[in-house]
Formats: sequence, structure tokens, C-alpha cells
Amino acid sequence: MIFLMDGYDLGQAIRRLRGSRKQWVLAEAAGMTASTWSDYERGKRIPRRKQLDRIAVALGCDVTVLEQEALKIGSARLAAESQREAPVPMETSDSLLKDTDRELREIDHDLDSLLVRKKLLLAFRHYLLKLPPGTPVSAGR
Repeated sequence: MIFLMDGYDLGQAIRRLRGSRKQWVLAEAAGMTASTWSDYERGKRIPRRKQLDRIAVALGCDVTVLEQEALKIGSARLAAESQREAPVPMETSDSLLKDTDRELREIDHDLDSLLVRKKLLLAFRHYLLKLPPGTPVSAGR
């Protein structure tokens, strides 16, 4: 089950189960350095199963107790985070209708511009077709 846990939640569980006991004392009992123990508590590192077993023994509990504590902490953290998130305001049908109308007007304007360009190009093509082949023409560009 440890692979599903967040390192921070596991660290908080280790810290909570440690209580007022000194880190270095428990680290020594677990056969690791105090800095490694500290890294586990701060969630900077996640212990492998073997280290987790040694941490549980040093804490005087079973690995299952440690895992359950981490899951409780994670559930509480997620519940608190979900309450803090502000709800996304729903758009009203009025605002969506206004946006839709605005976009339709823009499309109509673009289509009108394209139609004007098309008419000009067709007139220019018609003019060119009336000229003898190879006649020099200034396109006005």
C-alpha cells in the first residue's frame, strides 16, 4: 500500500507517531542517520519497504498502523484542499447568448469583406480575359 501514499502524508504520519521522542534516537533505533529520518518526516524522501519496516519498529508500531495514519492524514489534507478551492462561476445563458451574437457579427463582417474581395478579383479577372495575351498590365501594387 505504501506506493499509493504521498511522501508528505507519510512524513506527517511518522512525525505524529514519533510524538515527543527525539528524531536521532528513533533514527538510531531504525539503523539510519538522523538526517535520513528527517528527510522522511519532511516528505523529501519516501522510504522503501525495508526502511519503512525499520521505521515502524523504531516507532513501536506495525507498518499497517503507519500506513493507515498516512492515509488518514492524506484524506484530511485532500478534504481541506477541496473546501479551499473556489467554485467556478457558471456562465449564464444571457452572457453566452451575447458572446454568440458577437461572434456571429464578426463572422458576418469577415464574410462581407471576403465577398467584396471576391467581386474585385472576379472583375479584374474578367478585365484580364478581355485583353490580348501578353499585354502588360499594372496591377496597382
